[in-house]
Amino acid sequence: MSKSKPFPEIPPGLMKRLEEAFPDRVLRGSDSSAPEDWYRQQGTQHVMDLLRKQYEKQQERQVHVPTAT
Repeated sequence: MSKSKPFPEIPPGLMKRLEEAFPDRVLRGSDSSAPEDWYRQQGTQHVMDLLRKQYEKQQERQVHVPTAT
């Protein structure tokens, strides 16, 4: 069994821009109610959740990296 590759580092500027472009929201009644729109929004949120989780892990690792003195 092979090891999975580590997730690539996400630059802070990219994460900020993605958060602006794809805010965490649910389609409202006034939005399009076509099933395809709901599925697309759900998929987008799933990807953003994955990226947020990886970005948070990345930030935690950077905080816990010992500095050489």
